Amino acid sequence: MRIKNDNELDIAIAQLDLFLEKEELNTVEHIFKDALTDAIEAYEDERFSDLGKLSVQEYLLSELEEQGLQKQDLIPYFGSKQSISNFFAGKHPSKDIIARLVQYFNVPATLFFNQDNYPIQPITPTSSGHSKGMNS
Repeated sequence: MRIKNDNELDIAIAQLDLFLEKEELNTVEHIFKDALTDAIEAYEDERFSDLGKLSVQEYLLSELEEQGLQKQDLIPYFGSKQSISNFFAGKHPSKDIIARLVQYFNVPATLFFNQDNYPIQPITPTSSGHSKGMNS
C-alpha cells in the first residue's frame, strides 16, 4: 500500500481513526491498520523530507512555486503585504498566522519552531518597556 498524495493521506488517516476507535480488531483489521500506519508514516517522511534542509521561508517559497502561486497570494493567511515581507525577511509570524499556514500548506507546526530551520529571535525589552524580537 502506497499513499500518493495529500488527498489519499486524508483518506488513510480517516480510516486509521476508525480502526483506533474500535475496542477490538479482528486479524484482518489489525493487519490493515498496521499497513495504513506504515503507509502514512512513509508518505509523511517522504513529503516532509526537505524540511530539515531548508529554512521555513525557503520551504514555503518552494511550495508556492510548486502550486504556481506568488507571495502576494498569501495575503489571506498573513493579513497584509507587510506581514508577508516581515516573514520572508526572517521575522517570526504570530500564532494565528502559523495556524493558517500549517493548515494551508499541510505542514507540521514544528516547522515554525525548529531553531535549526527558523531561529527565533530573543525577546528584548525596549526603552518603552515593550518587547521586541517576536511578533504575536
